[in-house]
Parts: sequence; C-alpha cells; structure tokens
Amino acid sequence: MMALTIAAGAEQDLLALQQALDRRFGRQVRRRVIDELVQSLNKLAQFPGLARPFSGLKLSVAVPGYFYRTQRNTFLLAIDETQIRVLRVLDNHQDVAAAIEAMLTW
Repeated sequence: MMALTIAAGAEQDLLALQQALDRRFGRQVRRRVIDELVQSLNKLAQFPGLARPFSGLKLSVAVPGYFYRTQRNTFLLAIDETQIRVLRVLDNHQDVAAAIEAMLTW
C-alpha cells in the first residue's frame, strides 16, 4: 500500500465539499459521501494503477500528473515511487478538463 498525502489545495476542496453537503443535504448525507470518498482514496492507495495519466484527458497542453475518477469526484494526483499526493478534488458535475486548464494559469 502506498502512502497517501493530501495537499493544501485538496484540503480546501474537501472542506468546501463538506460545507456544501451540510448546507444542501445535511450531516447524514455529508458523512456518507465523505466515507465513500475516503474508501475511494484507500482503494487508490492499495491499487495505484487505477490512476490514469493526464494524457487521458483532452487538454490543450501536455500536463504531467495523474487523475483518478470516481462516480462523484475526480482526484488530481502526483505519484512517485513511494507516495500518492492528492493535489485537488474536483466535482464531476463540472468540466474537469476545463478546471484543470484553469488551474494551469495560476
């Protein structure tokens, strides 16, 4: 199992997700969704081959890195020999490729 770390940007995304879920659906739904998210990340740590290179997305520029898509979210990742670093957590209701390209302009 690979080590899994969460970058500051992903922490902010997760906090915003928790707050939005609380507002819209309540604490019980938030817990269920966050539990599913944690299970997905644990599965990724066990099976890092589930992540795909960004080249699998239709981006206008070549970007190093990986993504892991679940039913609800897409995780942007940096992976090396020993760890998976979660850089961002995106909602699949948004255009993920556009969101990644927008992040490249920071």
